[in-house]
Amino acid sequence: MNATATKTAKVPRYEPTDPDTGEPRVTPPPAPHKQPPKLPAKVSHAKTKAAAPELPAISVVKLVPLDLIDIEPQVRTIFDDDSLQELADDISARGLLQPVLLNPNGGRFVLIAGERRIRACRLAGLSDIPALITKASQADALLMQLAENIQREDLELQDEVNAIRLLHDNLQSVQAVAETVKKSPAWVSKRLALSHPDLHWQARQLMEDGITEDVEILNCLSSIAELSYGKANDLRQQIREGKATRETARQVLKELKTEAKAKPGPILSDAERQQTRQAQEQQMAEWKAERAALDKERNEGHGEPFIEHALYELTTMCTEPDFDNANEADEFLNGLNAAQSAALLAHLQDYQAKAKDWNFEQWADVLRPYDTPASYLEQFAAVMALKGQQLDNLYAVVAILQAANREEDEA
Repeated sequence: MNATATKTAKVPRYEPTDPDTGEPRVTPPPAPHKQPPKLPAKVSHAKTKAAAPELPAISVVKLVPLDLIDIEPQVRTIFDDDSLQELADDISARGLLQPVLLNPNGGRFVLIAGERRIRACRLAGLSDIPALITKASQADALLMQLAENIQREDLELQDEVNAIRLLHDNLQSVQAVAETVKKSPAWVSKRLALSHPDLHWQARQLMEDGITEDVEILNCLSSIAELSYGKANDLRQQIREGKATRETARQVLKELKTEAKAKPGPILSDAERQQTRQAQEQQMAEWKAERAALDKERNEGHGEPFIEHALYELTTMCTEPDFDNANEADEFLNGLNAAQSAALLAHLQDYQAKAKDWNFEQWADVLRPYDTPASYLEQFAAVMALKGQQLDNLYAVVAILQAANREEDEA
């Protein structure tokens, strides 16, 4: 072998030995270099590329100060205080997950949807709220508000019915309303029936009082009232007591229709029907006025309606306490004005004075566990009188009753 061949021969390169095997590590010779394929030259389109068209913004999300938002009459008119507080607590912990919907109006904004969220943010102490800003006409804003609210599961039936009526007035078709709110035409028709002027006042009263939200029961009751006022009155009482079902209402209506076919009564003229309807509306108006006066007396007065209301509320708070609000009864007492506090204390003290002269039968009547004429607080006041103790502090009485019930529940 000549020296030249030795020098030019390609041999592997030897590296230091491998520490694990003791064998020399061999690095193979590098592979022959290959030229990468030639790519076409880049072409600049800076001058020839057209700019993408700017799409119009349908809506944008902004943080809007709460004091710049104007709230016009909304679909939702009934708000539950406990539910609002829960939402406020959730917003404080996690923030608002869904922005409200606003319509710009000059330098301010008009609310389209989200009044409940705004109220909760104010309860949570916030000054701004995330909002979706969209420019919409008054008619479109109304449709957006109605459609958004009807999708809410916690919307009261009365508000839902009013919303469906407004939608129908705008869209002029049951089918169009059904497509807008993603419900069946039958669902829409039943709620339209509850908004009709011919709906009997007994059914409307149950709906407005929140006694039942069963649409079919309410429509059945209205139809029954047209055939038999007495039957309707009996059914209304059963509904209030929670004893009537859909089947009950259907059966009563079926029987009345069968009787009507067997014994056809006089056919009312349009004028007579109008007169009957006006009489019903007058009855409803009178009932509403009486109810408003009673509510005012309960909340602002210090007479018998207030006394009955206060005893009922405090009894409920002491026997069925809200464990999330241990000071519920104290807060109720704090909300009373001086005249109301004095009237309630005087009533219980007067009850004590009468109890001292009761015979055995009177005591048994007051202290029986069910159907007693006395409230829980009145029973307690009477027992205190029997022991010679004078009731002079409402807060102390409430605290004793709450403690007694708490011990009973723990036992």
